[in-house]
Amino acid sequence: MSVVVDPEISSSGPSSSQGPTSGSGPSLYASGNVVAERYELVRLLGRGGIGQVWLAKSQTLHNEVALKLFIRGGPSDPGDGAERLLGEARAAAALEHPAIVRVFDYGETERGDPFLVMEHLKGESLEELLQRVGPLQPSRALRLLLPLIAALSVAHGKGVIHRDIKPANLFLAVDEAQQVQPKLIDFGLARLQRGGTRLTQAGMLVGSPAYMSPEQIRDKEVDARTDLWSLCVVLHELVTGHLPFAGETQFEMFKAIVEGDATPLPLGGEVDEELIAILRRGLAKRPADRFSTARELGIAFATWLVAHGQEEDVCGASLRNEWLRPRKISSLAPPTPAIAFRPPGLPASLKPAVASHAALAPTQEAIPAPDLGATSRVRRTKRRWVAPVLVVALCGLGYVAWRTLPRAEEAPAPAASTPAPSASTSATASAAKKGPAAASLKPPVVSATAKPSVSASAKPTKPVPKH
Repeated sequence: MSVVVDPEISSSGPSSSQGPTSGSGPSLYASGNVVAERYELVRLLGRGGIGQVWLAKSQTLHNEVALKLFIRGGPSDPGDGAERLLGEARAAAALEHPAIVRVFDYGETERGDPFLVMEHLKGESLEELLQRVGPLQPSRALRLLLPLIAALSVAHGKGVIHRDIKPANLFLAVDEAQQVQPKLIDFGLARLQRGGTRLTQAGMLVGSPAYMSPEQIRDKEVDARTDLWSLCVVLHELVTGHLPFAGETQFEMFKAIVEGDATPLPLGGEVDEELIAILRRGLAKRPADRFSTARELGIAFATWLVAHGQEEDVCGASLRNEWLRPRKISSLAPPTPAIAFRPPGLPASLKPAVASHAALAPTQEAIPAPDLGATSRVRRTKRRWVAPVLVVALCGLGYVAWRTLPRAEEAPAPAASTPAPSASTSATASAAKKGPAAASLKPPVVSATAKPSVSASAKPTKPVPKH
């Protein structure tokens, strides 16, 4: 059984604050070389048995990038380095998250060596930080790790298993404003869980031995929980300064990982029983006994941080908003069935049952759809009868009005002498004096047979000659 360790490049792609790592064999590339007519090599950042990492400059955009070269036929060439580099490019390019290193390009040099172009990061890895300052307080370590756990959650959601989580592959990038952004780098051993191709042969272990999960050591099928195991090993190392499973030889270390118990965190300071319980679950031998997802692990860590007075991670993101706030329920979820109401006094035996959505479906389908054609025919039939009815109604109203309106009587023939006004005529004149309103209340009635008479006070008038 052989072990394939992570490519021996300490900077793992992006630049670190230290100089290039020494490696065996002379370099086949030098500063000033132009790779694939697109990238000029500026400075060597890291070197290993199977590859190199260069600071390069794009000939088109004139921006700085990190260029990772795989040297075919190198002293430690495992035979599948090119395929692994292409797999790393595809895995990283499929993921978008601020805490995941960005991949820009992939190609081959004129010599036929494949290369990967990534964003150029400035800062240091967690491995370098641990060597520089020693063990960290648990709260500081967790504030650094939570953005990386969020990045793992995104990767696992896309079916990408990193399989090589360790301090050297967890990078603390610093921008021009001195803001820290943790980055998950080096997907060289990543595996696509859905439809991925196994690049290693049976009996060959892939990863860094001290951070391998028991199922990795046993060469079993792995899933996202193997990354969570490795992450808990990293946390233990950041807090204590040593690994939870130790051994003088690789075999003894593997035996401790598979069969032994992890060295517990020492109680005291910020280390309490709650944190120890979280790590104990994260380092359970059986994957089923661990946290099931990266988000579940992140919620446990965020809850512990908030309980210890921390409200933000190292990037300034709110722990409550990012981890502890309940997620919104999808609007596509089926509505909750209404609870049937039973009026007071109704026997329990007559209580209507609550029907499920499936039970309501046949009832809804049994309701016939309305016949829109029949409705249109009824409307057209009604419109045919409207006009004749209106004509008949208007004619009837006109006839009634004609019968009820008063008609003018013929004027009487003038007599030889001037007729005296009758009592009815006097009443009419009196009404006229009172005004048009009073006169209109009662129309004058003139009798055709009444003889004119002269009142005692009336003066005789001359007869009007006939024309």
